[in-house]
Amino acid sequence: MKKLVLFLPILLLPAIVAAAEIEYAYTTAYFNIPLDASFEITLLGVSAVESAESAPGAATTWISFNFTSVPEYWVEPQTEGQTANKQNGITQPIFRYRNIGNIEIDIYLNASSPGPNTAICANASCDGTCASATTDCTDIVNQPTWVRMVDELAVNSYLNVTLYGNVTTGATGGQLEFKIYHRSDTN
Repeated sequence: MKKLVLFLPILLLPAIVAAAEIEYAYTTAYFNIPLDASFEITLLGVSAVESAESAPGAATTWISFNFTSVPEYWVEPQTEGQTANKQNGITQPIFRYRNIGNIEIDIYLNASSPGPNTAICANASCDGTCASATTDCTDIVNQPTWVRMVDELAVNSYLNVTLYGNVTTGATGGQLEFKIYHRSDTN
């Protein structure tokens, strides 16, 4: 029996030696999924329009600022000239954006000028998750750079934007056409 006991540990020795020879490595792998900074914009009373990948982008319907006198300040726009679709401050904003992409986005505005002695300002609030929104009414007409309305709007979150028009003495009478441009990008 003593010989068997001495022989048994010798049989286990190769298993112990083999376990000590195991080694490991790992590989880092990536899924490269394209970033999508898409958004949709809804104007009061009409269906949403999805953003496009090239400028100037998809066209929304039109809005108007209907002044009753000159000078006049803080006039709120309405969709397609319909008083039923008139902005009512932040409780009923003229523009409602939704991040329909797959990454947080920033949203910017810029506008061409309606003419001399006119101004348009915009402010914003988040409905969902964002880092910050432009809450002060900021001039968006003919700016040298785009005016940021929101930082890091989360996927499926909303941004509400209100606009206000001002005319001062010397503004040209009649219907003055201009464009408001919308843009998103990733941080």
